[in-house]
Amino acid sequence: MKKSTIKNIACWLLITIFLAGCSPQPNSLDRKVFKAYRQCERQSNYVIDFATLPLYDWDTMYYFSGKWDLKDILDTLGIPLNAVSYSDVGPKVYFMREGRSVYQTGWFPYPPERRPKSIYFDTPNDEFAVAKSDAKFKVAKEGDLYRLTPLF
Repeated sequence: MKKSTIKNIACWLLITIFLAGCSPQPNSLDRKVFKAYRQCERQSNYVIDFATLPLYDWDTMYYFSGKWDLKDILDTLGIPLNAVSYSDVGPKVYFMREGRSVYQTGWFPYPPERRPKSIYFDTPNDEFAVAKSDAKFKVAKEGDLYRLTPLF
């Protein structure tokens, strides 16, 4: 095979991988909520208890709206910058166990007309912390979005 052909194939492969990586995919927390909602929907019960989700070994969940600066979030949680894996935009959730982050996720702040299938927290608070035993949310499906309203 010619060297230029191999270069072209490699270039197209890289472009394909890059574009696939740019497509918004639901994160692990989103998928767990989608599955729990489908189970609740069959029971006509639209409350999801995060303590029953197959998440991680956690004791406290922290939510921060997109208004929070990443440095302020990390200062509040007492975790180092190298412990996060995403940028400083959009809402974020941290699941902590004894002061250590065991799972974290965030959502890019897409405009409403371009939002991919995902969950979002409907709360007047810019941040909240909730113990695992109290992490219950009313869920409402609105198209491809799942609105979670805290019940604590």
